[in-house]
Amino acid sequence: MKKIILKMNCMLLMMLMLFSTLFISVSAATWDPSLANSIFKQAKIDNLQAKSFVIMDFGTGLILQGKEEDTQFPLASMTKIMTLILIMDALESGTITLDTEITTSKNAQTLSEGATRVYIVKNEKFTVSSGLKAIAITSANDVAIAFSEHIGGTEAAFVGKMNEKAASIGLKNTNFLDCTGLTDIGHYSTSKDVAIMSKYLIEKHPEILEYTKIVYDTFSHGEGKADTMMSATDRLLKFYPGTDGLKTGHTEAAGYCQSATIEIEGRRIIAVVFGEPSDEVRAGELKMLMQYGLTEFEKTVIATKDTFVKDIDIKKGSEKRIKTSIASTLETIVRKDSDKNVTKELSWNENITAPIKKGDKVGQIVYKLDDKEIGKVDIVADQDMGKANWFVLFLRMILSWIGL
Repeated sequence: MKKIILKMNCMLLMMLMLFSTLFISVSAATWDPSLANSIFKQAKIDNLQAKSFVIMDFGTGLILQGKEEDTQFPLASMTKIMTLILIMDALESGTITLDTEITTSKNAQTLSEGATRVYIVKNEKFTVSSGLKAIAITSANDVAIAFSEHIGGTEAAFVGKMNEKAASIGLKNTNFLDCTGLTDIGHYSTSKDVAIMSKYLIEKHPEILEYTKIVYDTFSHGEGKADTMMSATDRLLKFYPGTDGLKTGHTEAAGYCQSATIEIEGRRIIAVVFGEPSDEVRAGELKMLMQYGLTEFEKTVIATKDTFVKDIDIKKGSEKRIKTSIASTLETIVRKDSDKNVTKELSWNENITAPIKKGDKVGQIVYKLDDKEIGKVDIVADQDMGKANWFVLFLRMILSWIGL
């Protein structure tokens, strides 16, 4: 009898352990990696199911390839890229630290019901570090709202800061109405703007990748309470090893969308898709886009520092002309074998007048490929040039009058 009771107690203990952890179900069991791989193998750059996409070279910020890159779409949870930017900015400024405790409001609890969350409740506290993981890994809407209220005072005030930041970093087709992406109508962005936003976050706060590359973790609710197991919404972390973020999104209006990034041999690529029909298509096409950006394009030097440009006229100089050169080396990314098609447009400052110092800017070269700007460099004076004395200037004027 004692043995039976002991076995029953063991079984009960195992059941309690099994259900002591709450699982987030964002990464649904219907995910089919073999289907995603089949889609990846069949995907062609000119025949993708994505309604919009871009491939951006991280180093230069150049858009390497795109479709409908300036068309506005509902943003879904890719919204949280900007939410993360403002959180990381607050960390950088010292407004918060990784150990700062955020207190959950009733809004954070109720507004996230029915959406992805880690089930925090009113007056529950969590650290900034834990909250960053929850947003980066499992796109926790309740945590995002709690952050917005802590940093902005209210979510509405925080959203105001999001739109101010968007304007300051050059997002021209983006509008935020919340910090989560749960709003569809009037809350939008474009694949190009999302790529710019993603580049800014990684460039300004590279430590965010330590959070976005995590596949599994737990969110602790404190002593005596069950933890929440977090599983990454980003399928690429396992499907395409080497990727390290950045943010997924999905609503009925937005479809499956994502900003993804990978760094291979010192080159980082950002790929963004909107309006994919399924999780598998999103993963397969994103993998294809990133590989395309890495393999079909290469870094090339199109301008070398100190290269002679030409002699140009200078007014009132001790000599009539001055040598010029390229101010800095310019590397850019072009499609393989297309660098021979790069053209350049030279422009010069008006009324270049002595005295002038070596290194002073006198013009600019804009480099283009297929009529699209891919880079520019300054042209500078390659020598000092003093001002001519009054006698030389008078003599030149006389010679000009007589046509010499």
